[in-house]
Amino acid sequence: MDIIGAAESDCRARMDKHAYEMNISVQNQLRDDNLKKFMISLEEYEKASSQLNVVQELKKQIEAHSEAKEKPSEG
Repeated sequence: MDIIGAAESDCRARMDKHAYEMNISVQNQLRDDNLKKFMISLEEYEKASSQLNVVQELKKQIEAHSEAKEKPSEG
């Protein structure tokens, strides 16, 4: 299992879910507790987005480390 790929997929799915919820809040502003639901979705979207950035940075570091191991040392 590719844990980095799975983490990226999970973060993107959560971002999609919360973007959808925010869109519903914007489209249907008469909904009960609309502002509260919007703000919760905004916070969760931000958290998933931040986590995705961390996972992607980690992926870059892992790839760079793997490439460094594969290259024969010069010298």
